[in-house]
Amino acid sequence: MADFWSLIFFTLFAQAGVGLILFTAVSRLDPAAITKRVFAAVCLLVLAALTSLTHLSAPFISFYAISNPGSSWLSREILALILTGAAALGWLVLKKSSLGLISTILGLILVFVMSSVYQISNQPSWNSVLTPGLFFGATLTLGGALSFCLDAISPGRGAASDKKAPAALPLFLLGAGLSAGCAMAYGLPGVAKGQAVAHVILLIVGAALAAALSSKRLESEKKDGKTSNVSYGSAALILALISIAELCGRITFYAGYASFGG
Repeated sequence: MADFWSLIFFTLFAQAGVGLILFTAVSRLDPAAITKRVFAAVCLLVLAALTSLTHLSAPFISFYAISNPGSSWLSREILALILTGAAALGWLVLKKSSLGLISTILGLILVFVMSSVYQISNQPSWNSVLTPGLFFGATLTLGGALSFCLDAISPGRGAASDKKAPAALPLFLLGAGLSAGCAMAYGLPGVAKGQAVAHVILLIVGAALAAALSSKRLESEKKDGKTSNVSYGSAALILALISIAELCGRITFYAGYASFGG
């Protein structure tokens, strides 16, 4: 597992950034809130790119890794990451909603390409539809959890209330269900059985807490007619639960290689 830590954090940072872009795009937010979220997403994508370099034996010639997008999924992955980051940076600087849509589409393509890198015939545990399921699930759960957290530090008028973002909670719950379902179908490699169980349990707890808080917030908004924020503590707890859950899930995923590849 020691060789996989850079890939674990690369994939999680990238998918969190894409998820945050997606949740920003489907929410009706004021410009300040959009800027805050997109800035965070760009930072995550930059972290992903920097983390990926640590997996290369010679980071200073990493530009060669992008030289073969016609036949290499790895080259396509790097190209998709660059394009997604560039589009998100353009959205941050130019404030154009069209760039938000482009960033979202490119980000989803990036997650698909990332999953395709691992669907190889000599790794049976990865070569199935469960791999994209796990990756897209993590994209939605991490993006949703980060949205909750950023809402908690936003002024009331900029926060994404359930009225402003009616698709946010369903997307988050879809991601939690997809990630947990794929994890259970994926199996429990003996070397990571504890992490696999923790992945599913923490996802369920985090999703239940998010649903309960969203229901309470929606009820409060209907009663008072004002946007209410999620408390800092609650948002941080949701983010912690989901982040640890997806970290456990990714450890389990890479443990699948260790069990087959030695």
